[in-house]
Amino acid sequence: MKKTTLNLLQLLEEVKRLADKSPVYLDEVPAVLKDDFMKFIIGKTIGCADNGRSEVYNMKAYYSKLMNKGFDYPIHFSNKH
Repeated sequence: MKKTTLNLLQLLEEVKRLADKSPVYLDEVPAVLKDDFMKFIIGKTIGCADNGRSEVYNMKAYYSKLMNKGFDYPIHFSNKH
C-alpha cells in the first residue's frame, strides 16, 4: 500500500486542479496515484491484444481530433496520386 501525507479530500482537490488545466504532465500527477493513473490511461487508449499486438481503443476520437484540430506536427505530403 502506498502512503501519502495528503488526506482524501486534498488528494481529490489536487486531481481536480490537474483536470481543469491543460496540458497535464505525468510528473505533475501525485506520486501516490501514478500507478493507478498509468493503468487508467493505458486502459483507455491502448492495450495489448491476446495475439500480443498493441491495440488502440479510441481511434474515432483521434480521427475527430485530426478533423477538428489538425495534426500536432508538420507533415510533408506527397503530391503523387
